[in-house]
Amino acid sequence: MNVASKIISTLIVSQVSILAGQVAEWTFDKRKNTLADTSISQKHQAKMLGKAARFGFRGYDKSTKYAAKFEGREDSMILVDPHQDLQSKSFSCLVHTKTAVKRDGKYRAVIYSRRQAGFCLYQGPRGNWQIWIKGDNATWNKHIIAAVNEDQWMQFLISYNAKDINPENENQGRLLVWQNGELKVDTYSEYLPSMTKLSIGANSVGTANYKGLIDNIEIWNEAILTLKEQPKQLSPQITEKEIKLAKIRLAELNFDSDANITLSGDDAASCFIRDHSVFLHKGVDLEAKKQLSVSVSVNAGLIAKSSSIELLIPISSHMITRTK
Repeated sequence: MNVASKIISTLIVSQVSILAGQVAEWTFDKRKNTLADTSISQKHQAKMLGKAARFGFRGYDKSTKYAAKFEGREDSMILVDPHQDLQSKSFSCLVHTKTAVKRDGKYRAVIYSRRQAGFCLYQGPRGNWQIWIKGDNATWNKHIIAAVNEDQWMQFLISYNAKDINPENENQGRLLVWQNGELKVDTYSEYLPSMTKLSIGANSVGTANYKGLIDNIEIWNEAILTLKEQPKQLSPQITEKEIKLAKIRLAELNFDSDANITLSGDDAASCFIRDHSVFLHKGVDLEAKKQLSVSVSVNAGLIAKSSSIELLIPISSHMITRTK
């Protein structure tokens, strides 16, 4: 991401933390034991312990330039100190990697942020990519992403929205994972951020360190698509004025000014979009309805080409949103 984009994507920088937006980025372009955080904050340096990686290898594409090569050495890793910027309840993570092995019976972590809770992106022992995630629940939730193809670049986009709540379990938010732009995981899961150090190319709970190339990694403290400022319910009457139903927040990790927002669903004709918000028209009769149902779709994404979220406004007592 260029400097101009970073400045636009970060609304406010304070001495404590960054508000909604990118919080860290590591490019692996410099051959040093301390890897600079190239995000606008520049606060989260990654330190290499031992000979975890070698640098100067051809990266994912021309924009990412160079990658680091990890050879699975024991007692070596790249670590990032814990910080509240990296501990948001909702997050997005972009990772580029090319594994050197397909199936060797070992767990090898690309990015690893777990202790009692957290998440990690693994190459599994049976030759598949896996995302592990955990909150207050007793066990880790493991989700298979896709089969491993060695010596091929993979781009993973992980998005977790803590406010996109499972209608059947209020402790679960929505987890989405794209591989090379294709949606592979779409599920609900519990999640809490880990309070431990973040590790790249190594895992403290597992069987081996990573073997292969790792290129640009970005972490954002928001899901790629979020609805904010939603009313808890609507009154069962004919609307006397326009009513704001939700503010649409698009993470610039995946969307730019070309993103196209559309409405569909049962009550789309009663609504409209203005200033990245969903409004209800004046004069809409809600007296006979139990809820207002609208699907908000966003196309022309940079990585995930399309994403949508269901906005259900009760004309009773409950609100549910669902991302697809």
